[in-house]
Amino acid sequence: MPLNLLFVAIGCDAFTLSQPLSMIVKSGKVATITCKKNNIDNDNVHWYRESPGKGLQWILYYHSRNKKDNSPDFLSRFSSDKSGDSCTLTIIRLTSDDSATYYCGLWHSHRPPRHTRHRTKSCLSQDHLGCSWDCVLKGRLLTAAEKTI
Repeated sequence: MPLNLLFVAIGCDAFTLSQPLSMIVKSGKVATITCKKNNIDNDNVHWYRESPGKGLQWILYYHSRNKKDNSPDFLSRFSSDKSGDSCTLTIIRLTSDDSATYYCGLWHSHRPPRHTRHRTKSCLSQDHLGCSWDCVLKGRLLTAAEKTI
């Protein structure tokens, strides 16, 4: 089954996800999602994913001061890095379990969000993405492939 990656920015004038509309990545390889914004070093970044049957899962948090905090469920294969105007989420040894909608949530370090990661599901589903997010970027349909075409 191919790995298809489709990203859509929601309510984010100055934010983008740097990816083609879809891409194919072979199982066992690396997938990288890049969230771009001017001066992203001044922002806090949370990465989430939502997959069928599992709901919304918090992956990791990248503090504006380069401090990281990973969910225990995602320690071994998920990592993030910030450089210049980009924050990347890297998934190594891609599997079919990585099929999901991926979210990049950003806010300025001087204005933390009014929610915890456990309340993010309702935050992401609000019309204006509320909860003091400056922006939430949505990526969807990530599926591993046995072969690339």
